[in-house]
Amino acid sequence: MIGVFQQESLKLFNIVEDVTKKYLNQSSRHAGFFKLPPNSHNLLRKQYNAITILNHIAAKNRGKFDLKIGLVDIDIYTRGGHQCLL
Repeated sequence: MIGVFQQESLKLFNIVEDVTKKYLNQSSRHAGFFKLPPNSHNLLRKQYNAITILNHIAAKNRGKFDLKIGLVDIDIYTRGGHQCLL
């Protein structure tokens, strides 16, 4: 079971549900909305640290899902990384 977490105000679960079913052959469940952790924003970069957000999502509903997906509508980065799939 895939848990789909969404940044507040996003309404994308129906799309993700269809994609996970069609391409991953997995069922998914809307796991709730979340606020971005305040310490995830880097003022100098004007971006959000993806690892901080991932850790925030990982701490929610431990053991309840086989996989967790976090949906955000912000510019994210990883330290030293060029890409991040969140």
